[in-house]
This record gives sequence, structure tokens and C-alpha cells, in this order.
Amino acid sequence: MTHYARLICLLSLGLWPWLAQAQQTTLTLEQAIQQTFANNYSIKVARYQVTVAENAAIAGNAGLMPTVALNAGMSYSLNDVNLVFLSGDGQSIDNAATVSGNASIEARYILYQGGANKRNLQNLLLTARQTDAESRRLVEETLSQTINAYYAVALAQENLSVAQQAIDISTDRFKRAQQRAEFGAASSLDVLNATVDLNADSVRYFAASIDYRNAKRNLNNLMAQSLDYDYEVEKQVADADLPALNTLLGKAKENNAELVAIRQNLRVSENSLHIAQAANYPTIDLNAAYGYNRTEAQAGFVISNQTRGFNAGITLNWPIFNGMQRRTQIQNARIGVDIAQEQEKLIQERIEREVVNAYATYENALFVVRMQERNVRIAEQNFEQSTEKFNFGQINTTQFREAQLNLVQARNALNNAYFTAKTAELEVVRLSGELLQELR
Repeated sequence: MTHYARLICLLSLGLWPWLAQAQQTTLTLEQAIQQTFANNYSIKVARYQVTVAENAAIAGNAGLMPTVALNAGMSYSLNDVNLVFLSGDGQSIDNAATVSGNASIEARYILYQGGANKRNLQNLLLTARQTDAESRRLVEETLSQTINAYYAVALAQENLSVAQQAIDISTDRFKRAQQRAEFGAASSLDVLNATVDLNADSVRYFAASIDYRNAKRNLNNLMAQSLDYDYEVEKQVADADLPALNTLLGKAKENNAELVAIRQNLRVSENSLHIAQAANYPTIDLNAAYGYNRTEAQAGFVISNQTRGFNAGITLNWPIFNGMQRRTQIQNARIGVDIAQEQEKLIQERIEREVVNAYATYENALFVVRMQERNVRIAEQNFEQSTEKFNFGQINTTQFREAQLNLVQARNALNNAYFTAKTAELEVVRLSGELLQELR
């Protein structure tokens, strides 16, 4: 069983508790991953492709097994026959029937083909492993999209909550302005300013609501759920414990699915070169058959003829010249090896660069998160003091609104920073080839 097949079993077992809770309104990250793994159409196609490749990797497809065929036939003819023998006698028959039948069982086995048949089996096995690696890469990318989509829902959910808090603050301020205006303690201008700010916050809330619904539809699509499937997500997701950059680079070189696949492709190209070179050697075939033949005729010397028996043989075929085709095939196979080697170097350098960039983004995002957390605390303190001063008439509506917007912006900035950090963390784990290990 391949690593990919084992993962199917593990995640499928974890899916049952989720299916049993159809009325659950909170969707955890683990459940979103399980839903995607079980239902996503791209992942299902990848599974089929792995199965097809594994089914093809058998000795029979490589020419290492004998072929056995059963043949049978029968013919009937009706002819006017006029025969003249050497003795001078003759025979003339109208509508003379001739019936013949045959049956045989034949076996054929390629005894030697320059080692090509064994190399063919190796290529089939390598192709199956390559398909498994490519499938793992697709699964990792799809699950990464799901996790990012989950983070996007969490971000939109938090931004929607911040927008709701802004509306609550502005609604309270609007009511206070109305009450103060009724008692002559505030002008109609204060009421108008409060109304404008409340309307602006309402517009932001509706925009945040649209983002929230769109984010959930994107996640539903990856989970192969109905687009209107509704839920809430967890606000906080556990952080990964990332090792040092050098450790991550070592893991990426060894485990990255794209690198694993291209290395399998290189081995396939090397085997294909040996297969092309095998055409310079002879092919030796063994064949054996057991047959039965019978013919009955109403005209001629022999009324019936019947044979039955066994025959066997060995055939050697050694092409001497085929118009330079073999030479061209070998040259192209060598070029194929060179191409695969260059592709491996190219992908390895790109993966290294992407790991370093993602890790730098992750570290920077963590720094930004810490700074934004400080900004939120400062903005909350500033807003509390501004609210108190505003209630006592020590600051005007413009100053109060500025404190309110600073708080909203700080909270949104913190949400965005946390989202950036989580996506960067996820990308580092995926590139290092550890994503499926983390999810097991």
C-alpha cells in the first residue's frame, strides 16, 4: 500500500464522527480537511490515476510473461469439379463440397530482448511511483487551498465581527446624540455627523458580509459541499512548530512531492535509454503449439485428411540495419536523460528559493502580528479613554470618530497579519513535504 493509500484510510476513518453530526454549526479545520479529502473531485481523479498506474505495473505488460492463444476455424466450399488424372481417367462432380476445420493452442515467450523487457517492468513501477508522487502533490495543493480558504473564512468572520462592533458603537453614539439634541445639549450637526458615520459603518458591514459569504462559498466548493452550506469556523487555529530553515531545506530536498516526481521521471528516462540500446541486441522467441486439422472433400484423390500434433520452435531476430532509426532513438533517449537532469536541478533550485522566501515571509508576518497586537492594545486603551472624554464633553465627535476608526483599523490589520502568517506557515510546511505528515 502506498503512502497515499495509507493516508486515504487514515483521513477516511476520521471523517465518520463529522458525518454523524449533521446538525453541527461550527466547522473545525480538521473537519474541512476531511471533507475535502473525501469529496473533492480533483482528489478523486488523482486516486483513480494512481490506481490505473499501479494496475499497469505488472510483468505481463512488460513482456515478461508468456502469451497463450486459442485458435479455431472452419470453412465450407461448394464447387463444380472437373479433374483429369495422369492415367487418363477423369472425374467430374457438380456441387462438390469441401469442409475443413482446425483448432490449436499456441504459446509464445520472449526469452531474450536485450534486457528491454525487465527495463520495461522497472519503468512501469517507476511510473506508478511517479504518478503517486504527482498525485500527492495535487492532494497537498488541494488541501493547502482548503486550509487557506478556511483561514480566509476565519479572517472574513473576524472582520465581520469588527464591522458589527463598529456599528454597535456608532448606533450607541447616534442614540446619545439624539437624546442630547432633544434636551438641547447637542446641536443637530452632532446628530447628522453620527448618522453619516453610522451609515458608513453599515456600508462596511455589508461589504464585510459579502466577503464572508464569498469566502464560505469558496471553501464549500473545495469540500464539494452545497454552495449555501452554512457554518461558523473556529477563530483561532493552532500554530505549527516550524524547525530551523536549514532543517526545512533538507526536508524539502528529500520529501517535496514535486522533487520526488521529477526524480522518478529521471529514472524513467535513464531506463528508456537502456531500452533503446537493447534494440542493438537480438530477440529470441520461444513458441509452441498443439493443433488439430481435418479436411473432407467430395472430389479429388483424398476424401479426408486429418492431422493432430505438437510443434515447437525458437526464433532469433537480429536487425542489422533499419535506416538509422535505432541510432536516432538512442540519441534522443540520451537527450531525454539530459533534459530530466536539468529539470531536476531547475525544480530543486526553485523549491529551495520558495522555501527561503516563504520562511522569510513567515518570520516577517510573525513580527507584524506582534506589532499589530500591541497596536490593538494601544487602540483599545485610546478608545476607552476617548469614550470617557466624549461622554463628559471633553472631546468632539471628530476626535471620538478618529479613535473609533483607529481601533477598527488596528483590529482589521491584526486579522490580516494573522492570516498572512498562517498562509506563509502553511506554504513552508507544504514545500518541505511535511503537509500530509502534519495532517495524519
